[in-house]
Amino acid sequence: MPNFKIFLITANETLAANASKAFASAGFNFVLQCSCADFFAQGWRDAGIVFLDLACVGQDKPAELKKFLGKMREVSVIAMCETPKTSNREMIEILASGVDDAISTSIEMSLLMAKTRAYIRRVEVRRMIKTEQAAKKWCQDGGN
Repeated sequence: MPNFKIFLITANETLAANASKAFASAGFNFVLQCSCADFFAQGWRDAGIVFLDLACVGQDKPAELKKFLGKMREVSVIAMCETPKTSNREMIEILASGVDDAISTSIEMSLLMAKTRAYIRRVEVRRMIKTEQAAKKWCQDGGN
């Protein structure tokens, strides 16, 4: 299991209940937040992956996402939206904002768990590469 937390920010009670059960069954270190304000007010700094229900951001979703992402260095953010209500053009804007992926809030939980494991692999690879780069720089600088 990863040494970071997986957050879900949603006010959708069905999604929250289903995801909480699925993440607990899979043994993930999972935290549920009902709003972005709650997320930032509490211990979010040990987040590795954040699933963000776009119903929790303002009307100007791309701008709100960019503001959210500006605070989230080194964290993988996956946008969640109601796919029947979200057009392809809106999905493109959401992805262009800088999120790592966009998925449906009605996603089947087994697929969500599979995607989460894939995201974890990517996060861990990025962290490993960053650590190797820092070690290489440290050695080049003579350990100073």
